[in-house]
Amino acid sequence: MKTLLILIFLTTFKFLISSYSEPILTVDKNLVNLGKLARKDKKIALFKITNTGKETLIINNVKADCQCTVAQLSSKNIPPSKSTILKVSIDDTVIGWFQKVITLESNIHEKKTILVVRGKVSID
Repeated sequence: MKTLLILIFLTTFKFLISSYSEPILTVDKNLVNLGKLARKDKKIALFKITNTGKETLIINNVKADCQCTVAQLSSKNIPPSKSTILKVSIDDTVIGWFQKVITLESNIHEKKTILVVRGKVSID
């Protein structure tokens, strides 16, 4: 019984220590509201992504929900305490409200991070 308790304690302790050494993806904001824009205006949003964990953060994939949205990541491998910029460009000329969703897939525990860009395109 004593051996079993020690084994449970060591397993739990190892799990707790390993969870503190994982990468942690932190975004300066999950939503960018571009406000009211003319159809000809450039629609660009910037997200600062920081690894606040203790292991290298690897962003495996960046997906936009629409072909009119391009997401460019300056670096896919982010060392601990370092940051990168995600630039989201939207080439949409439809009049009215828009909302674009960008999904980041990475090596963090939650695996996916959702970012949103929204605004309203008005008549020029």
